[in-house]
Amino acid sequence: MRISIVVPARNEEENIGGLLDSLRGHDLHEVIVVDDQSEDETAAVAARQGARVLHGQSPPEGWHGKPWAC
Repeated sequence: MRISIVVPARNEEENIGGLLDSLRGHDLHEVIVVDDQSEDETAAVAARQGARVLHGQSPPEGWHGKPWAC
């Protein structure tokens, strides 16, 4: 069985590389990083590490941060 992992992330430039490194060597189908409108280089770091990057949109009324990104 192959697994996809979805990582919601906002302004995680300093941490996303280490997280993605820790996933290497596992039998994963793909790693998807949902960049939740980061103001830093989160998306670029994730892309360089080989993750598929999706760019989040502003949440609708009543939704907040990571739950919306998920």
